[in-house]
Amino acid sequence: MAPVRVRFEDAEHGVRLMFAGDESGAPTLVFLPCAGGSASSFRPLIGRLPASWRAVAIDPPGHGFNRGVLYDRIEDMARIYGEVLAPRLVGRRYYLVGHSLGGIVGFLLARQLEQRGPRPEGLFVLAARGPRQVVDEHWSLLDDDSLIRKMDAIGGIPEVFRDALEDFKAYLPPVRADFRALERFVLHDPMPLSTRMWVVATNADRFVATSRAREWIEYGLDASFHVLEGGHFFVQYEVEPLVALLESAIE
Repeated sequence: MAPVRVRFEDAEHGVRLMFAGDESGAPTLVFLPCAGGSASSFRPLIGRLPASWRAVAIDPPGHGFNRGVLYDRIEDMARIYGEVLAPRLVGRRYYLVGHSLGGIVGFLLARQLEQRGPRPEGLFVLAARGPRQVVDEHWSLLDDDSLIRKMDAIGGIPEVFRDALEDFKAYLPPVRADFRALERFVLHDPMPLSTRMWVVATNADRFVATSRAREWIEYGLDASFHVLEGGHFFVQYEVEPLVALLESAIE
């Protein structure tokens, strides 16, 4: 399959957006990355979506090839992404798709957009622990070698760095910032979403237990739970079951 063609746009607050698909395509899927992730994390998934769909992915400041100051509060991420995305989504039928950290950001963002608009059609929370306690350890405080070992244990080291782990250390600052955001997150308002929510876990996830992902069901008035094949980073490596779910849920 040919690589997906994308374009990037510099937006407000240091955010960069990655677009794929026809500008007039529908529906629009908005992708929110995991801790340390970037918009490009979703390229394999976006490349398998129906040609008629449009994709927008968030490149957070300081992640990937996007420069800028790192955010380390989930509430700030949701607020800033909302300010960036809302005017670009007016008049569109769109869905939020958040992976791990991005699932939590997506929940807060969906709540915000329910109140201020434009309202999303649905939210997909992928491989994220329920919001009562989203981390069990403080990874942000680990030294570089220990953090890399933790990431390696859950499949989080890209293949290109398997034999160059010292080079991977240059990519750890956004990982640490995102984990600080996870470690300090507290959901103060447990009010459930009225937006349709699909909660997704995977059967070989070494970071998020199925039972912990299932907790999200409590936070949606119209929520369903699904277990797919794959590991924690299935959005990059085992995309076909997720594509099938997206197609069945949206079409």
